[in-house]
Amino acid sequence: MAAVVVEGRYSGLFKLAHISGPGSRTYSPASRFATPSVVFADSRRFAEEWTYRFLSSALADAGGAV
Repeated sequence: MAAVVVEGRYSGLFKLAHISGPGSRTYSPASRFATPSVVFADSRRFAEEWTYRFLSSALADAGGAV
């Protein structure tokens, strides 16, 4: 189980100087993990909440107490 949480909008990637368009190469977490979830969070609060719930779920799946 793997996830990447990006604090920002997906469309914000293309406003960066080093990204030129949809065909551009960006970091691919798939090269390290089989099937990561990639979540774009519009705010820090949402990113923190999503991460907390994701890690709580992973802990519960592993047999740990939440």
